[in-house]
Amino acid sequence: MDEILARKYSEEFNIPYELAAIVSKRFSDLQEAKNFLFPAINQLYDPEGIPDLQDGVEKVTGAIKNNKNILIYAHDDPDGYTSAAILYQTLLDIRRKSQPEIFVYTINREKDGYILNPEVLKEYIEKGVRVLITVDFGISNPKNFEIAQKMGLELVICDHHETELTHFPVPAVNPKRRDSKYKFRELAGAGVTLKFCQFIYKTALRITYEEFFNLKKELIVIAMLGTLADRVMPLNENRVICYEGLKRFNKINKPWAKNFLTDGNISIPEIFSEIIPLLQAAALKESRLGIDFFLDDDFTKVLTELKSIESTRRENIDYLFNLALDVAKVYPGVVISIIPDSAITPGQLKINNLGAVVSKLRDYFQRTAIGIINQDKKCLAELRSNEIDLFEFLNHAKNLFIDFGGHKRAAGFSMWEDNLDRFIEYATKTIPVPIGRNKKESIPEITLDKSKIKLLEPLLPFGEGNPSPLLTDGVDLYTIDNRLNIIELGLWQT
Repeated sequence: MDEILARKYSEEFNIPYELAAIVSKRFSDLQEAKNFLFPAINQLYDPEGIPDLQDGVEKVTGAIKNNKNILIYAHDDPDGYTSAAILYQTLLDIRRKSQPEIFVYTINREKDGYILNPEVLKEYIEKGVRVLITVDFGISNPKNFEIAQKMGLELVICDHHETELTHFPVPAVNPKRRDSKYKFRELAGAGVTLKFCQFIYKTALRITYEEFFNLKKELIVIAMLGTLADRVMPLNENRVICYEGLKRFNKINKPWAKNFLTDGNISIPEIFSEIIPLLQAAALKESRLGIDFFLDDDFTKVLTELKSIESTRRENIDYLFNLALDVAKVYPGVVISIIPDSAITPGQLKINNLGAVVSKLRDYFQRTAIGIINQDKKCLAELRSNEIDLFEFLNHAKNLFIDFGGHKRAAGFSMWEDNLDRFIEYATKTIPVPIGRNKKESIPEITLDKSKIKLLEPLLPFGEGNPSPLLTDGVDLYTIDNRLNIIELGLWQT
C-alpha cells in the first residue's frame, strides 16, 4: 500500500519517487499531501478569528488618527526584529504627513528581563509616547499590564508566547490564548504581527487581504524569516508563510533582499545559513541592528557590522559549548550546566548566546537541557527540549522566578540565586527520561544515496510535526537538517 500511494503521489504531483515515498508515509490523504507540497496563500485563515484583533487594531488606528506617538517594544531575537519591522512599516504607511512619531525599542534581555522596563518606558514617555505596542513579547506576565497602566500608557499586546492568563485588561492579540478559537495556534510572533497588520490595512486603507499580499510583498517575506528563525511548527499557516515568502523574495526591491539573491532566487537552506545567523548576532552588540537590517538605507554598513559580530558569535558559542560540557551535570531526564563567571571574559557570554549553547547541549545529550549563568546574585537561564512543554514546566514553579516566558520547546527565566538549589531539585525530579527510538522509528523511511539529498528540499523546514527523515544509503543510517547537511547516525543494521 505504501508503494502504491508513493507512486500515485509521484505521478499526481510530478515529483521524484523518493520524495513521494516520504510524503505518502506522512500524509495518506491526497489533499493534505497537496497542501503540504504546494502551500498557497489561499490556505491562510481569516485573521479576524484571533482574539482581540479588532480591539487592538482600533486602538492603534485611533492613536494614528489622534496623533499619539507610538512605541513598538520588541523581543531581542529574529522573530522580534521581523515583527517590529513589519509593524513599523505598516504604521508608516497609514500615518499622515509623518505624524505621529513611531519609535522602536528592542529589549536587552540581560538588562530588561522578561517584563517591561519602566526606566526604558520613561525615556520614551519624555519623547511624547502615549501608546505602547509589544510584538513577540508581553503576554506571559500580568505585571506588564500593571506597569503600562501605572505609567499612563495605552497598551496593545501582539504576541505568540504561551500564557496561563484568562483575563486581559488590554487588547492581547494572540492565537495561543486559552479562549482562542483561531484555527491555528502555532504562528510565530512575526506571523501574528503579519495578521495584525493585514487587519490594520483593511481597517485604515480598505485594502483587501488579497490586495495586501500583492501590494505588501516585503511584509510576508520578512514574516517568513521570523517564522523560520523561531523554529515554530512548520506546518499549516507557517508553511504557507514560508513558501509564499520564498516566491516573493526576488520581487522586492530592497538592498537587504537583493544582497542574498543568487541567480534571482533563494532557498530555505540559504536562509538558515546566511540570513538568520546575521539576525541572531544583532543582540550581541546592539539589538537595533536587527531592525536596521530591514530599514536602514545604508545596508552595506549594517551588513558589515553584523558579519563581524556573527564571526565572534560563532567563536564564543563553540568555546562556551565546550565549557558547558565540562561543567554539565547529567541526570536521567535533564542536563544542567551552570557556567562559572570565572571562566568567561567580560562581554563573552550573552544570554542570547546561551540559547544556542543550550540547543547544542540538548542535541548532544539527547534530553532536555538547561543552561544557567549567575550575574549579581541573579540566575539567567535558557531551556531547550524535544520532550516536554517547557512553559508548563516553568509555570508550575513560577513562585521560584522573577520572571519567565517562552514556548513548549524553548523558554527562559530569571531567578534569585537563593532559589537555585530548589529549582535544580524540581527539575531533576520533574523532567522525565526521554523516550528513545523504538524499533519502528529506527526503520529508514527511504533508501537514498547521499549525493541526492537535494531531492528532499521540498520537505523543508523540519520541526515539530514535520521531523527530519530517517534515511539510509544501504550502509549508513543518516538524516538531514534544515541546511541539507547530512547528520550521520551510524551503520544501518537491518
